[in-house]
Amino acid sequence: MNPIPVLAASEAAAWDSAARTQYRIPSRVLMETAGRAIVQVLVAEFPAAASGGVLVAAGAGNNGGDGWVIARALHTAGIPVWVASVDPKTDDAIDNRALARVDGVRELGREEPWPQAGVAVDALLGTGAVGPAKGDVLALAQRIAEYGAPIVAVDGPTGLDLTSGEAHGPLHAQLTVTFGGPRRGHLLAREWCRGKDVLDVASGEGYGTWMLAQVARSAVGVELARDAVEHATRSYCADNLRFLQGDARDIPLEDASLDVVVSFETIEHFAEQPRFVAEVRRVLRPDGTFIVSTPDRDNYSPTESPANPYHVQELTRSEFEQLLQARFSNVGIGRLA
Repeated sequence: MNPIPVLAASEAAAWDSAARTQYRIPSRVLMETAGRAIVQVLVAEFPAAASGGVLVAAGAGNNGGDGWVIARALHTAGIPVWVASVDPKTDDAIDNRALARVDGVRELGREEPWPQAGVAVDALLGTGAVGPAKGDVLALAQRIAEYGAPIVAVDGPTGLDLTSGEAHGPLHAQLTVTFGGPRRGHLLAREWCRGKDVLDVASGEGYGTWMLAQVARSAVGVELARDAVEHATRSYCADNLRFLQGDARDIPLEDASLDVVVSFETIEHFAEQPRFVAEVRRVLRPDGTFIVSTPDRDNYSPTESPANPYHVQELTRSEFEQLLQARFSNVGIGRLA
């Protein structure tokens, strides 16, 4: 089985660049392939779209170009489609808007009322976007958020930093389609959490915990920073979701109260690692699962490389395995390439 890569925005951009320069795949071909693949997923996951139609919100960059390809492919398939957009700025996005116009795809003016479609596509900002949406893009995103249709995001919902996981809003997608590999480690944990009581340790801005809550019976995010907990509580609301301020080394939950504990890239930030693992074991039920990741020191920090100033104690693979085996009888370690 091939490992699933989890990519930072810069890594995704490097893959895209390698496809164009090393493997000589034209950028227009990459965009066409991506857009058509998204249509296949959209129609399979939301079959009502074939009758209710699709509203595409297209941004100025290549994410917006994907949106124009999606609109043209839907139109060719006979599915009603409308595009609300900002003016494209990249060559590929400009060309794909022109092709969509030639094919007769319907565009909506800035002040024009939107028809009620069965699905909305968020193709406003791509993998490299940092910080909150602004200006015309923000206005379109807010309008989609109020629109009421299920949202399919291209690469990620507008306002989500796909490297850090920080969620600025305003969009929450029912489905995200991306290429090469997921941009957030929480995507790997979702199926383990279906129907379970779940804890997300070091939950940060809360988006990842909210993703887990979509499939979990209950989800709680524990985060040390009070302002992050307050932000998450305001931004992500669900009946089965809550956020608590607390320390990973002193988890504020009852013994044997959870089925799954998730912790991505946390353990290397403090020295009291055995205490953390003991706390996880305490809050898990006897048959519970601990999903945890940390950088492999041998690969992440080879000899003579500069140290990460935020990492207190990195582990080798064997050290990580020994640490977990002290509290868990069944330990499996994989590697994300």
